Amino acid sequence: MTAAEGKPRPARRRIAIIGAGPIGVECALYAARLGHAVDVYEAGEAGQHLSEWGHVRMFSPWEMNVSRLGLEVLSARGEAVDFPPAACPTGLEYRRRYLLPLLRSPFLEGCLHKRARVVSVGRARVRKNELIGAPERAAHPFRLLIDAGEGRERAVEADIVIDASGVYSRHNWMGSGGLPAVGERALEARVEYGIPDVLGEQDGLYGGRRTLVIGSGHSAATTALALRDLAASRTGTRVLWLMRGAGGDPYAPLPGDPLPERADLVARAALLLRGGDPVLEWMRGWVVEEVREAHPGAFELVLSRGAERRRERVERIVANVGHRPDRALYEELQVHECYATQGPMRLAAALLGAPSADCLAQKSHGVETLRSPEPDFYILGVKSYGRTPNFLIRIGLAQVRELFQAIENDAALDLYAAAA
Repeated sequence: MTAAEGKPRPARRRIAIIGAGPIGVECALYAARLGHAVDVYEAGEAGQHLSEWGHVRMFSPWEMNVSRLGLEVLSARGEAVDFPPAACPTGLEYRRRYLLPLLRSPFLEGCLHKRARVVSVGRARVRKNELIGAPERAAHPFRLLIDAGEGRERAVEADIVIDASGVYSRHNWMGSGGLPAVGERALEARVEYGIPDVLGEQDGLYGGRRTLVIGSGHSAATTALALRDLAASRTGTRVLWLMRGAGGDPYAPLPGDPLPERADLVARAALLLRGGDPVLEWMRGWVVEEVREAHPGAFELVLSRGAERRRERVERIVANVGHRPDRALYEELQVHECYATQGPMRLAAALLGAPSADCLAQKSHGVETLRSPEPDFYILGVKSYGRTPNFLIRIGLAQVRELFQAIENDAALDLYAAAA
């Protein structure tokens, strides 16, 4: 720590962190190391979102996904910290080897509340439309309503609330204009909005079947390529790949891409699309207008492109159409959010003004972009990017450092740069 000896420190604060994912856990560790009272509320299990796409390998290597503080804490406990810097972990590897061991450290003992879903956050005895923009709101503690399941609820208070709950639990819709396709809501539970493990535990659901893949990003490419590999061993496996955009090269390589895993995925996706593979049918400029159950185990689809209409039948649907933040958590707080991305307004403006959309070109834009009119409430991690998809864990680590520099009123404080 670089804080000068003898410098007055702010009083110990009660900090509530929503979400036990990568940034939530790092934030909790940072806060606990500084002596604050920390509680982490997680709707499921720690790192649950990592588990849901755990078979997928990250583009970014270990060295970009761990903090010096985290490594020091693990090393002090005798945990293995021999993460190959340039190797890219899968989601499960990251969770098992780094995230869960951090939660077992003495600093975080007893702070994690699993299966404790935060329903809403407000201010005790002050409503959203009261003390508008007034610093006096900070005199009223936050009140969090917690759902522990089976009809059990409780309310807790905190001085600072950090929402690091991510976006993976709230998917976008696959219909035109971002709306649900007709019939999609009724069949939502049968549509896969993540990246299925088609070469592993879920091969029986996709092998020998026709699957609709929707999307033109890296997730859709990952799904389509895995299905193509599955077709080599499971006869009858076919893919209908639907992309909303009608122009441009969806998988143009980035010259000199420093992320080999990303470069390889893009190259393989481009080759698949132009290779005339009999397993794959590629449709550009089409959207799903309607989806209904044709019979158990099949979907009937109506697709559109301008005035054209086309009917298709598939047995599985994977909609890799992105995710969005759950804003219901803070609808009783005074939060200024972007009307386009639904992220914090100041950060959204900074991201829109960034010179490059490539994730590696992103940088942290300072704690001021994380502030909202609600005193002591912050949105960190991928959720702070709203619907903007190019977030990196290393950006979240920078957010954590900058946030606690502000909380501690010490611009030199950096637990990531010096031994704690």
